[in-house]
Amino acid sequence: YFNENRTVKLSGSALWKITESAVPEQINYTPDLKELNESLYIKHCPGHTKGSVVIFVSIENLVYAFVGGVFLNREYFESWTPPGMSWKEDRIYEHMNFIKENADVIIPGHGEPFRVFG
Repeated sequence: YFNENRTVKLSGSALWKITESAVPEQINYTPDLKELNESLYIKHCPGHTKGSVVIFVSIENLVYAFVGGVFLNREYFESWTPPGMSWKEDRIYEHMNFIKENADVIIPGHGEPFRVFG
């Protein structure tokens, strides 16, 4: 839901130009994450739950990923372990790889933010 509008629901990924629109635009592509500027990329990432999403934002040329339960904390990332309870474990590895390849900083669901190196 967005801006307390409970009629707007995502059925996939979206780009939300937060300075221009109260409603995200549903998209079928991955935008250039370094060029998000004042937009959020909301990637539908079913795995931990059917409705899981990861939110990407670019700040000062770094891509931040708010990953919720994909990586519970840094230890899960470093050991390459998905959360213990997953809706579809095979799908969550796809999202883990996407985050690792595209994020500079990960904000996990439980724990401190951390930098991704190589």
